[in-house]
Amino acid sequence: MDKGQLNSVVFLDLAKAFDTVDHEILLSKLQIYGVDSMSLNWFKSYLFDRKQKCNVNGLVSSERLLLCGVPQGSILGPLLFLVYINDLPSCLQHSTARMYADDTNITTTGKSIKEIASGANTDLENIRIWLKANKLTLNVTKTEYMFIASDSNLDKLRDIPYLVLGGKPIRRVKVSKSLGIFIDERLSWRDHIDKISKTICSGISGLRQGKLDAVVYIDLAKAFDTISHEILLEKLHIYGVDTNTLSWFQSYLQDRKQKWYVNGVLSGERTINCGVPQGSILGPLLFLIYINDLPQCMFKHSTARMYADDTNITTTGTSIREIVTHANDDLNNISDWLNSKANKLSLNVTKLSTCSLYQIKILIS
Repeated sequence: MDKGQLNSVVFLDLAKAFDTVDHEILLSKLQIYGVDSMSLNWFKSYLFDRKQKCNVNGLVSSERLLLCGVPQGSILGPLLFLVYINDLPSCLQHSTARMYADDTNITTTGKSIKEIASGANTDLENIRIWLKANKLTLNVTKTEYMFIASDSNLDKLRDIPYLVLGGKPIRRVKVSKSLGIFIDERLSWRDHIDKISKTICSGISGLRQGKLDAVVYIDLAKAFDTISHEILLEKLHIYGVDTNTLSWFQSYLQDRKQKWYVNGVLSGERTINCGVPQGSILGPLLFLIYINDLPQCMFKHSTARMYADDTNITTTGTSIREIVTHANDDLNNISDWLNSKANKLSLNVTKLSTCSLYQIKILIS
């Protein structure tokens, strides 16, 4: 836009994206990307022989075997889908792909509307061919595009050619939602600001009903580094992980080594006796499994929200005294749960903080 160029963005809608991933193609791509045979067998057991039931108006169907797809709502689902479509950009000639799980769009830039339309239409045809080869399909009725440019360039647009997919024209829009953000053709952000304002107004309206809320942000001391391998493996066993998979997790966790580099001096190797690898895909998942039963230690006063080591508890009440009492009860229970031999974690009290609506102050004992 700053260079006076025009941009088109096509927001692709893949029909039942997660549900139509072909298992054989996915496993083949995992092998191409260097996944070893043992891990490949683990993924195969994860994907195959899954069954599903449907509940319609209280009637439950018989079980059916799932022949394709990756589990939605799982940690591995989006990762496996990204692996599946990772080579999609290789079919593009004029555009740039931006992919986050099944939210995919392609951007084309040019000096004229005809140049953009020609490049985008060529790449849309390439995408159609790639999708067919990978047993995926686009939902043409929900796929849409937008031209993004400065006010002066948008006002000059005349005789705009269609963008087409499989011979069918795609709908042009002036505003579209991508990854929770409303984007408009002038990048003014007015629509996004209006949406946020309405959401905030709705929340404030709920606060005026007389209830008070407080949030305690919990900081776990060296959370990922202090997880006990034995306790984690025991919890995985309790949650139904079979013997073979449990052995795989054991080999993944144990016998890891680490070096330290301080002021140009490299230490010798030391075996890591606890913790899960940070920066890995499985790290946050394993940590969530480790603390999954934490909410059970609380009374029904507070609600826990956990994402890896970012954990907070929310307490609601009709008076400050009620909230303080309930929050402190649950914080003491959480501290006992963390410090117990069954979990071997600890709170970093100096980094513990609270946030309250209407300036309520919570006293943490």
